[in-house]
Amino acid sequence: MAIAITLLVFPITDLATSDPGGNVLTIINAHSGKFVTFFVTFLAIAKLWKDNHGLYRDVRAYTVPLLWTQVLWLLGIVFITFPMDVLSSADDSKFPNAAVYVGTLWLATAALFAEYLIVVLTPRLQMKDTNLRPGLIDSGIDVLAVSVAFILTLTAPQLGLKPLVILILGESSAGL
Repeated sequence: MAIAITLLVFPITDLATSDPGGNVLTIINAHSGKFVTFFVTFLAIAKLWKDNHGLYRDVRAYTVPLLWTQVLWLLGIVFITFPMDVLSSADDSKFPNAAVYVGTLWLATAALFAEYLIVVLTPRLQMKDTNLRPGLIDSGIDVLAVSVAFILTLTAPQLGLKPLVILILGESSAGL
């Protein structure tokens, strides 16, 4: 996770080397879309990382389905850097740019929900005296929020990444 989240910075660090001696504020202003996309992606991955940690601190064993859903979750995390890079250099309202980005986020979110479901339905995988139901419910709400955002990016591409505010608002009430 640390490597995936670190890779996000490369597209914006390239801006500094393309304008040696440039003014930081001028670079940020000229490429504000890149910076917005970077921060949205950073926060999305940080949230998924936190939620994943919330699950696995209470897991003591695994099954093959749990392993493969974790691999699917990792695929979403690693792949999201591609649509992020596309979005940072193109208009986020140009179809299907935002839809691919939000769809990738949906994949990671849905995989984490599936992981929670597997662990909750298989008590032998859990540490003793563990209650993972709140995490399962929160994860289900996240899937619903990202699903709504995905549908909005498909049906109203002019909104770009703005529908992801649904996910951020949901997290701020639960506490990041």
